[in-house]
Amino acid sequence: MRFIINYFERKYKERAERDKVIRLISKWVKFQNEFPKDVKSLTKFSGVNENIYELILHNDDTTPIDYVMFVLEGCFEMEVDSASQKALTACNEGSCVIANKLDKNSAEYLAIYLKGHANSRGYPLIWEAKYT
Repeated sequence: MRFIINYFERKYKERAERDKVIRLISKWVKFQNEFPKDVKSLTKFSGVNENIYELILHNDDTTPIDYVMFVLEGCFEMEVDSASQKALTACNEGSCVIANKLDKNSAEYLAIYLKGHANSRGYPLIWEAKYT
C-alpha cells in the first residue's frame, strides 16, 4: 500500500512542477507579446545626463494591484518582489517613482503608452513624467 501512495505522491509532485514551469513560460510569453521591444528599451537608462526625468505611478481606487504588477513585471522587467514593493508603495503613499534617469522623450512616451494600455483595459491608471 505504501508503494502505491509513494507512486502517486511522486506523480503529483512531477505534475505540479510541470504545471508551474508551464505557467512561468506562458507568463513570460505573455509579457514578451504584451509590451513591444521598443517600449521596453525606453525603460533603460540611456546614459545622457542633461535632462533626467522620472516616471511616476499614481494610485487610484479602481485599478487592481495584479494589473499594476503585470505592467511592472512585463514592461519594466522587474522581479516579483520589487514589483509588489513598488505597487504597495504606490497604494500606501499615493504615488511611487517607477523609473528614474530617463530622458524626456522616453519618459513622456512611456507615460502616454502605459496610460493608454491601462485605459484600453478599463483602468484609470495615471502615469506622470516629471523632471528632476
